[in-house]
Amino acid sequence: NDKTVTISFSSQVTIQSDLIHPPPHGCGKSLLDFFLLPATPTLVLSGSKDNAVTEILDPGPSLREAYRRRCRNANASAPTRADRFFEVVSASGVNFPGLQIKSRSIVGGKLISIKDRRSGRNLPCYEFVLIEGSVFASGARLLVWSFDRIMGNAEGTVENDRDGNKGNNNDYCSSVPPDSDSQATTSLNRVRALSLGDGNMAFESNASLGVQMN
Repeated sequence: NDKTVTISFSSQVTIQSDLIHPPPHGCGKSLLDFFLLPATPTLVLSGSKDNAVTEILDPGPSLREAYRRRCRNANASAPTRADRFFEVVSASGVNFPGLQIKSRSIVGGKLISIKDRRSGRNLPCYEFVLIEGSVFASGARLLVWSFDRIMGNAEGTVENDRDGNKGNNNDYCSSVPPDSDSQATTSLNRVRALSLGDGNMAFESNASLGVQMN
């Protein structure tokens, strides 16, 4: 009988910002006001490297269903109709002469609250779940063709450039989805306010990544 061997990898990274001072009492503003700003998810996802973030304003049923499955697999909060969706293209990548490799992700996000262990208060938190992702290369056609073969993308998927035109010999782009029947990736990132005592606070990002290969 054929036996299937499953290999799983997981990692968790926590990053904490410098100290921040919350708005003073009586000013009418709070940390929740910052998290409620419509631009906050885009600001968080753009990161320090200015990733290109585009909100998907009209997610279809298939995207919402994929998001529901991803939330369940990542042990994230249950989806709601108020959740928002974003496309994130990495600003940094691997550059070779005539070839640039970047990543593209579709992410779902929501505002939740998490009880702070130090203060006992419920503090705002943005939760982001990876729905799908891909690695793509652009540049000279021959180099992108070689990239396809290395990544196992025998057919190659031509992507439109910024002007909506298909790639040519001097500017060709191909996309390779990482998930397949033999590999699945889950990613959950929670960005929250964290109480440090003495009235000081910080922002904390807690990201977990799991890869399962059959």
